[in-house]
Amino acid sequence: MKKIAVLLASLILLAAFASCGGSSLPEYTAREIADEFDKHIAAVNDLGEPGDDYLSAVVGVDPAGVDGYVLKLQVAGTGADSYGVFVMKDGGDTASVRDALTKYITDIQTNYSNFNYLPEEESKIMNAEIWSEGKYIYFVVLGDAERNSVNEAFKSMMK
Repeated sequence: MKKIAVLLASLILLAAFASCGGSSLPEYTAREIADEFDKHIAAVNDLGEPGDDYLSAVVGVDPAGVDGYVLKLQVAGTGADSYGVFVMKDGGDTASVRDALTKYITDIQTNYSNFNYLPEEESKIMNAEIWSEGKYIYFVVLGDAERNSVNEAFKSMMK
């Protein structure tokens, strides 16, 4: 039930941000946004970038369908910290990327017990979020304080 509530809350937030319009957003690359996110993540040195094959095969996002992306996953230890930033091409299929990310997060939440995560990582996974504004989409699997800090950093960048 909690998983469904998290998924519904994420979808409602995405719909709310998608319906906002009228103002132009600043231009950033996915790397610039990721560099800002990294400033707010304690375990940033434990995050690695898996590349196009992982993005396509596991996350379900076609790299050719986005203008740029940065995907970072915990590669050291048994932590769950991860995030992805996607900048859509003009006229890109934002809904399909959002749907793929929702499925990816749901799969992680559903299969949490099959991985060797530390017990304290469960709340990070269960509270994962997907946000979007204009052509920017990102997801975060982080602890509450880091997730909030990353979200605030993104909001500041979009002003």
